[in-house]
Amino acid sequence: MIAFLAVLVFFGFQYVMTGYKRLITTLNISYAWVTASVPVGALLMIISVGQNLLRSIKTPVEKWGEKA
Repeated sequence: MIAFLAVLVFFGFQYVMTGYKRLITTLNISYAWVTASVPVGALLMIISVGQNLLRSIKTPVEKWGEKA
């Protein structure tokens, strides 16, 4: 999952860089603001998955399934 999200960050950033000159005419802002949601969201998901993975690794087997 982390590898897929890393691919989204990489190619999403490239997509942002190709669309930064394009303008949304009605809002008069760069199209990069719209496309930036893909790499930013994927990066935030990598952080979240990493935190959950570390929490799972640190939890002893005896405590699996218990609520914190």
